[in-house]
Amino acid sequence: MERVVVIAEENERKLVEQYLPECRDRVIVTGVGAFNIIQSLKNLSPDTEIINIGYAGSTNFEVGSVMEVSESKLNHPSVTYEEPMYRLEVTGKYPQAICYTNTDFVLQSRYNDCLFDMELAFIMVMGFGKVRSIKIVSDNLSLHTYRETASEPKAVMPEKMTKIPSFTVNHEKLLRGIYVSRKDKVGEDTLTTFDIRMKEPNREPALSPAVSHTIEHLAATYLRNEPTWKDWIVYWGPMGCLTGHYLIVKGDLESRQVLELMKNTFAFIADYEGEVPGATPHDCGNWSMMDLEGARREARKYLTEVIVQAKARNLEYPKD
Repeated sequence: MERVVVIAEENERKLVEQYLPECRDRVIVTGVGAFNIIQSLKNLSPDTEIINIGYAGSTNFEVGSVMEVSESKLNHPSVTYEEPMYRLEVTGKYPQAICYTNTDFVLQSRYNDCLFDMELAFIMVMGFGKVRSIKIVSDNLSLHTYRETASEPKAVMPEKMTKIPSFTVNHEKLLRGIYVSRKDKVGEDTLTTFDIRMKEPNREPALSPAVSHTIEHLAATYLRNEPTWKDWIVYWGPMGCLTGHYLIVKGDLESRQVLELMKNTFAFIADYEGEVPGATPHDCGNWSMMDLEGARREARKYLTEVIVQAKARNLEYPKD
């Protein structure tokens, strides 16, 4: 018998990981409500085992409670007739409750000691022979509480975090230069991240945000149009400390292999005249923060003082 886990929204996938780790091999995200349930499950065999897990509201169960649904029923607040009640498979692992399915978010109800969702009864009327449902109480009939519980991501911090490689470099000894910051395997490819260090950290003034921004626009444009390298360029962007930029290139490379490329890139910036590419309200999120003259000056300085006369100390990180 095939087994499928059914959730209404993508953010409920974390509930599968937490409560049904053995069932995460096939998960169907249906979307909310009757139409989405029917469209998503209509091609499944009736003997498919369905495990539904998701958030539900309640009048009086405590938010965060984990409940197992024993019976499911459509809820029509404005009518008096009774809908059929559907019985579900239960394991006894969690406290049991009835779940009423509505076509809208329930904000008030005469029912107590029960749950409210927008999917389960529609799963039941499709005639699957074996259905289980686990509900996590997200609110006490409060849309605001539901959104806080179900939608807002919460960071899970590891007990001990390892320094990322760039934070292990001795910045007190670091000179201006071109360095291999890291290499990462992505599928069959190796990506090499280069540290394009234009300023000695903490020992000379950093680049201004406007200068760094202008260099980013010019360098990124040049690199993605450079005939030999353009298909190998993954990323160019500024360092947060404003002492340089990062270049990511496809390939297992060393600093000397991109030295000529950087020479040409910074020569392009140093000699550039005209409008900065992408410096318009349509193309950039902070288009007016540009300093072309400053970028030309800093590019020329880096080109003549570092790149064209680079030594080993400018191409290999200092050994601490």
